Amino acid sequence: MISIFDKKKQYKKDCTERTETYLTYIEKKKKEIEAAREKELEGLQQQYYSIEEDIEHISSFSAQLFDRLPEDEDFLDVYLGKGKTRAVRIIDYKLQEKLEAGDELSVMPARVAQEYADIAGAPIKVSLRNANAVGVVGKDDELYTMLKNMLIDLISRQYSGDLSIYMLLDEKKEKYAFYVSGNECCKIKTPLSM
Repeated sequence: MISIFDKKKQYKKDCTERTETYLTYIEKKKKEIEAAREKELEGLQQQYYSIEEDIEHISSFSAQLFDRLPEDEDFLDVYLGKGKTRAVRIIDYKLQEKLEAGDELSVMPARVAQEYADIAGAPIKVSLRNANAVGVVGKDDELYTMLKNMLIDLISRQYSGDLSIYMLLDEKKEKYAFYVSGNECCKIKTPLSM
């Protein structure tokens, strides 16, 4: 009878130690993953400038202008804004072949992988390199903002000799003139104005 109580007591003690050890391990891994995600976010922010940074580079004629070459992997990648994007580095974990009922620890790796699958506040971009055409739909004023932002990113990151930009626009050409820091940056000509 005493040995049964001792075994139950030892089992509870082993379970408590297992839980504490595993939770400590999971917290350590979470910190490592958070550091890796932060490093990945910093890398993305260095690779994809915001529109404000692009405008600053244009205004100051910075060395960062025209930094993408046709041979680069990110040539014709266009910055669209910030949001949540899938992380490049995937969290690898071993699936449990046999799950015990009520064992909360066995599902923790999958939960951690799901929790850290995305990076919030990361640059969102679209690759135009292999696209035959890109269409943008929405409200007129938002379309104009999107068009302007895409053009600013394209003309500030790629050399003009490496680009050919064709657009189908409506006849209200005056709404397509935009300015950077008070200087005319781009004026789009329609067939009617040529």
